[in-house]
Amino acid sequence: MGDMRTVDLDDGAPDDAAPAPVQQRRRRWPWLLAAVVLVVGALATWQRVIDAREHRALAEAADASGVLLPLPEQLRDLWSVPTDLGFGGQVAAVGPHLLAASTSDDGTGYEIHEVDRLTGATGWSVTGSVATAGAGGVDCRPLSPDSAPPTLAACAIGIPLVYGVLPTETSAARLVVLDAATGDVLSTTETSGSAWTTSGDQLVTAVPQNDGDGVTWTLTAVDGPTGAPAWTLTLPTVPVAPPETDENGLATGRMTMSSLAGSPGRVVLADQGHAWVVVDGRLQTSETVPADWSVSLDASGVVEIAPGDGTSSGQMRLVLTDGSTTEAPVQQISVAVDDGSMPGLVLVRAWKGLALQARDATTGAVRWEVPAGGTQVLVMAGRVITRSGDDIAAVDADDGHVVWHTHTVTDSAIQLLTDAHNVYVPVPGRLRAFALSDGTELPDRVLPQEHADETPFNLAGVLALYGTGAGQSVAVVG
Repeated sequence: MGDMRTVDLDDGAPDDAAPAPVQQRRRRWPWLLAAVVLVVGALATWQRVIDAREHRALAEAADASGVLLPLPEQLRDLWSVPTDLGFGGQVAAVGPHLLAASTSDDGTGYEIHEVDRLTGATGWSVTGSVATAGAGGVDCRPLSPDSAPPTLAACAIGIPLVYGVLPTETSAARLVVLDAATGDVLSTTETSGSAWTTSGDQLVTAVPQNDGDGVTWTLTAVDGPTGAPAWTLTLPTVPVAPPETDENGLATGRMTMSSLAGSPGRVVLADQGHAWVVVDGRLQTSETVPADWSVSLDASGVVEIAPGDGTSSGQMRLVLTDGSTTEAPVQQISVAVDDGSMPGLVLVRAWKGLALQARDATTGAVRWEVPAGGTQVLVMAGRVITRSGDDIAAVDADDGHVVWHTHTVTDSAIQLLTDAHNVYVPVPGRLRAFALSDGTELPDRVLPQEHADETPFNLAGVLALYGTGAGQSVAVVG
């Protein structure tokens, strides 16, 4: 029996066959190692692609209007300028370029020049004469054919600078389009108007005719880069809106608001309780506007008709890009910087839950929302930076998922700032800093000691503050 056992064992497991399974496993290791190398390489390549995309997105965002230059931890005074030399509203951020414009003391000439954001030195300069002396100032705005950061500036000389209500007087005007980087003048158009706006790469002026009983507006568009006529449209005549009165016949003081705004391919004019939406030179639709309600145009092309008193019970009316109208219990928000990386969506704030909503510009449907969103946001590199109370969050503009979230104590009235690398919260004497990529808290950007009690703000792409001289000058720091 012992011999049989020995024979059986020898037959089932010969000595020279025992190492075979081990030898087989060893031969698999090179293939496994190669697979690991391939996977790691693929992941590294994919990460490089992602990093390159983020780098390009941030580079493009850095050229958006209103983006600050990169800020060091210890800020210093760069330059200053009296408030009456262009910083009283006659400045414009055109992509990364700062433009200042003014008329001569006698009102017969004008000057438009670039200001170096680091030194305050004047770069290129364009001068000319005013068609009608003293008729109006110089108003410069970015001109953008598409959603990319603008490179051209459109300046209107001679059109009255009145905000909130359209002027009823028409004056001769000159429209100048120039390259914001070089100052090269691309086109000059002699025209007239009481208001003007930009629409993509077009300049649109508005002229009213008022016979006392009715008002008729005519819109005229020219191609910005060439100055060639684009289209002219005369809107339907509407009666002059009488002052609003209560049940006792007493004036309520509520006004019919008027405005003119444009976005690529679209212009909206509001007056006498009406709003006309014009698309590519053709009247798309018109809406009635209650007294004291405002009419504005979002960058997405959606018209927002909102209660002027901002009451929580108000329904905002949205005129969508297809001309249809929808009402929603939402309020407008302020977009301090928009690099164009969120096309086709309009941002609003829902009254219920105070959620930040992104709605489809064509259908009005809610694409995504995040709870407790703020009324001030930044749109940068495909993200929406929002704040509510002491919370700041970065939301993916495509699907609304929260990329990062952080907590800081701040005044809700203070606007968020950015230099395309970090997000800043201004507080007296400093800026709290958070990385735009992941929300990491960074060292504060500290103002010079002489500005320790002041709160900086964004002025056309420069970090500015009003000095102790009762607004006699604006100091630029960086």
